Amino acid sequence: MKPKRALVVGTLLAFATGMTAASLALAMGDHNRTPVDVSKATVTMSQAIATAEQQAGGKATRAKLENETGKLLYEVKVTGKDKVTEVKVDATDGKVLAIGADTHAHHRSGSGEAKKQ
Repeated sequence: MKPKRALVVGTLLAFATGMTAASLALAMGDHNRTPVDVSKATVTMSQAIATAEQQAGGKATRAKLENETGKLLYEVKVTGKDKVTEVKVDATDGKVLAIGADTHAHHRSGSGEAKKQ
């Protein structure tokens, strides 16, 4: 094999290996999170969604219960006229913990960070 061709093939192989390793690391990250104990949530998902919709002024498109740094909370995505807002609602008392631009929407259209309530 010619040296130039070997270099190109080697570079592509190294790149593919790196991308595979990075993908696996990201996938493993989801499985290593602290499990969510649903029985500790005194606020229902419906209540959290209603709170988030009222706070952000839109319609919820996605909601999930998660354990974030030891705190049980609902993460609700709310779509309004011209923006997507992420609202975090405490699953034990129903208080809004943070509200801000959806981080995924942020990458698509402008900037914004969640602000603490």
